[in-house]
Amino acid sequence: MSGKKIFLLCNLILLNLCGCVENSQQKNVESKNESAFNESVEIKDSLSYSNNEFGCEIKILNCDLDVSSNADTMKINLTKEEERIVRDVERKYNRRLFENAEYAPDYFIESLEDFQKYTSVTLKVINDLLRFHGYKAPDETAFYKKVEEICIDDYHDFYKSSDFFTPRTNFDSINDRPSDLELSLQLSTKFRMAWFDAYSTTKIISFEKEIECKDTFGLEYVKYDENSDIVLDMKKLKLNIFANLYIFNDNKAAKVWLITHDLDFFNRIRRFEDREVNEIKLKNYLSSVPDEYETHDVSRDIHKTDKLWIGKDIFDLVFEKTDSAIVAYEANKRNQLDIKAFDLLYMYLDKYHTEAYMRTEHYFIEQICFFAKMEVELNKKHATEEKHGYFNFVCQSRASSLLDDELLEFAKKENYFNIESFDEVLKVIEWDKESHYDPNETYPGGCIPFDYTTLLK
Repeated sequence: MSGKKIFLLCNLILLNLCGCVENSQQKNVESKNESAFNESVEIKDSLSYSNNEFGCEIKILNCDLDVSSNADTMKINLTKEEERIVRDVERKYNRRLFENAEYAPDYFIESLEDFQKYTSVTLKVINDLLRFHGYKAPDETAFYKKVEEICIDDYHDFYKSSDFFTPRTNFDSINDRPSDLELSLQLSTKFRMAWFDAYSTTKIISFEKEIECKDTFGLEYVKYDENSDIVLDMKKLKLNIFANLYIFNDNKAAKVWLITHDLDFFNRIRRFEDREVNEIKLKNYLSSVPDEYETHDVSRDIHKTDKLWIGKDIFDLVFEKTDSAIVAYEANKRNQLDIKAFDLLYMYLDKYHTEAYMRTEHYFIEQICFFAKMEVELNKKHATEEKHGYFNFVCQSRASSLLDDELLEFAKKENYFNIESFDEVLKVIEWDKESHYDPNETYPGGCIPFDYTTLLK
């Protein structure tokens, strides 16, 4: 072999060796990068990504409307399985639209299994979003205490899935119509947060593209393209972000946002006590009722009042407002005795205390007892000026007109809801139920009303 051939052969061998070394180094670098990526993903969200394949990144729309300083860096990802669940649910919904767009069922998720899987994914997504806004999951004790406040009913009886629960107790109905669950808030046991909207009003997860279609009958309709990018719209999600920050983190800025942009939210959380919010709600309600309210039909306000008159704080507020009005009236009898809030509360309780469906509601009977004690307390406080009270109807207290024998028995079994000095209410009711004839006809109706100065002894 010539020297030239030997030289070319050596060069060829050397080049191959260099290539192998370079490829080996490149593979090592890629392996290290992949390891670092997996490590960072697991640190970021071990619940979502540990032992799961990466699926897709969710696009976040309207970030410019967000108040979070992390808006530009928000990234929320789904695993392949989570992505499949979201797209499959949308695909099934689109199939129902195609079969008959006009009469398609108004429910979004058609099976209990799909609801459980889909809700678990969406709660994980909203939790990711909350963390970008500084949300801190409360400890279990604090979380369940808040749940009791916003739901009233015993959460132990709620429908439960693997990592969330929802205020539904009719399990037969759920088995027949799993879509009923869509109408309730969802409470995450895994992340200790809540989704306050129904899926029928606000979908957490959506899709970027919409398509104009025709169903099998030729009717045109618009659907989301389940094959397009998955998106979150910050415009639709801000209420739930601020609601969680307020309810579970006591965030003052979130409370201001809710008061300013969605005061009605406070009507959806039942017995959550907040004086500032109650003052605004009461002021708005009083201004919506005419000043000549004696014949006002409070049933027209039921969408407001069944949420307004809940919780002891609102009763305390009415007490303070009525007390101030009595003080002003006693100082100068020419002043009008403004007890509008007190009267409207009584009118609401009087309207519904004979309704069968309300007479077994624990919270409603408790409201009546709160009111009865408030009436007695006000009359007792001002007994030196008006010993027979300010609120009698023909020698009968309002307490006795509300608490008939059946409701009193209900309240007795509940130990009168542990209301302090409730025995004073019972004394007034006992007096009112007996006949105290007034021979001199000094009092309207010819009977003698209860003397509240006797409670001062």
